[in-house]
Amino acid sequence: MTQKDEVRGRIKIMIMGWNKMVIKNLQGTISECITYADEISQSDIYPADAKMALRDLLRYDMVTFLGYLYEQDNPCLEDQIQFIKTNLHMSLSGEKFVQFVNQQCRIPRFFQAVPESIDYFIKYDLMNVGEGDRTIAKSKFVVKCFQKLGEGFIAYDKCHEETKNNLAQYIEMLNKTLEETGVVTHQEEHALKMSGKLTESGKPKVAEFVNSTVPDEIQHSEFDAATGRFTTKKAVSVSGYNIMKKRADDISEFQNFIRQDEEEEDKVFKRGGSRVGGNRRGDDSEDYEKSLDELIQELDGLIGLGTVKLDVKHLVNIIKVRKLREMKGLRRIDMSFHLVFTGNPGTGKTTIARLLAKIYKQLGVVSKGHFIEVDRSGLVDHFSGGTAIKTTEVINRAIGGILFIDEAYALTNKKDVGDYGQEAVDTLLKRMEDDRDDLIVIVAGYTEPMRQFIESNPGLKSRFNKYINFPDYTATELMEVFKLMCKETDYVLTDSAAYIAETYLRGIAEGKNENFANARLVRNYFERCVDRQATRIVQDDNIDEDDLVTFVREDMIEEGSVNLLQSPDAK
Repeated sequence: MTQKDEVRGRIKIMIMGWNKMVIKNLQGTISECITYADEISQSDIYPADAKMALRDLLRYDMVTFLGYLYEQDNPCLEDQIQFIKTNLHMSLSGEKFVQFVNQQCRIPRFFQAVPESIDYFIKYDLMNVGEGDRTIAKSKFVVKCFQKLGEGFIAYDKCHEETKNNLAQYIEMLNKTLEETGVVTHQEEHALKMSGKLTESGKPKVAEFVNSTVPDEIQHSEFDAATGRFTTKKAVSVSGYNIMKKRADDISEFQNFIRQDEEEEDKVFKRGGSRVGGNRRGDDSEDYEKSLDELIQELDGLIGLGTVKLDVKHLVNIIKVRKLREMKGLRRIDMSFHLVFTGNPGTGKTTIARLLAKIYKQLGVVSKGHFIEVDRSGLVDHFSGGTAIKTTEVINRAIGGILFIDEAYALTNKKDVGDYGQEAVDTLLKRMEDDRDDLIVIVAGYTEPMRQFIESNPGLKSRFNKYINFPDYTATELMEVFKLMCKETDYVLTDSAAYIAETYLRGIAEGKNENFANARLVRNYFERCVDRQATRIVQDDNIDEDDLVTFVREDMIEEGSVNLLQSPDAK
């Protein structure tokens, strides 16, 4: 038995196992194909004088394809007609369909020819090769749609072996055509590299149609009509959380989103587990130490934060000039480089603080350049004397780097008898003076509470005289953050999915309140999109890499935002 025969056998086994004509995710996939067809119709690829729109030609090719899979003696014609009505939105009776089959579906070599509509998809992909690192091959997407459509149409127990074999050969032929014409996206190249299917020259090996669209026979699911779900989901077992979790432990600030899962650190140096950032490490170290120029480039590469970047560079220039004066033997100017970060959540305060620790080291302000992050719970104890000990331990850990105290005003805003927050402030002020040559403290939080906190204590006011305000992100910047999250976690957006995400984020930005969550809001939206995408695909017995990495329009829709379906691409 050849490898191709074995693959075809797998497809036939997979098809035989389905006892109900239900293919999950099919309607959404077809909808995306129609959207792509409309896009191609507006290009130079599709003739302006064509007799029918490409979307109609595509649907015609699909129903013709099903006509060739139709078996005259099968007992499921009524179910098959309902299948066509539901997925292709065609008003078609059984009698008319059989008549169509008898008139239009009698060409012997049909299963050896590429449909005319797919040919336009291929031409469009070839014309747009290289336009983006995350471009989705539209022809690959539509071939996948044909495969699912065919599998669903013949998913009944007594389907003939010849019909199953015709379907397997047809999909094999279409995929081979895509590879021979060079329609391989960056995304697919990544998948091929991961599976060892790219040669050293970067060229794809000869197609054998052995990819993730064909599950092993032991990875089989059956549809349970009683529950409306597939059972024995061995093909893929995922949840929205786990898909995202493997690459992103902490994403309360957008740059932290790509941080790998890290081992649990001493709780003194972490936020509370129930809060945003609960799994963050207290310190930050790297084997490779970047130069000052590289760190400034990293700063420039962050999304948004225009005024923040200028403030940081201004601070760097002050420190450089101060060092030059010392080298020339001029008097040293005593300056405080402790900072107050103000602004709403999710604006990059932690990210900038981490970066500053490394910049300060390169400038000689601190000796190690590490980063310690705490909040009230990491400094304040529940009994007299305990807070001073706890705060001292944290400060000792921070010597040589930056101590970052989030929501610092929480240290003193509790006026209850027996609260020891002020004890932490007093201990901190003393150590800032004693260790002023190798300790930097950054306090952060909402703008007005931070102002009141600093103004409330002369010691704080004298030591914290440099403020950096972090503005809210614009709608455009929020979308950039969302795309970054997709890119760094190996997700791609279809055109209509991107449109809806951008529309949603723009609406949120325009209607923001004073506690706008910025990138943290985007993180939450991204997580919900991942959950919706996982729910959509997890019960499909035939999940492949394309399914796992692709966001489609329905994944982006928030509850109560159904009107977003009426995007230009969706009409």
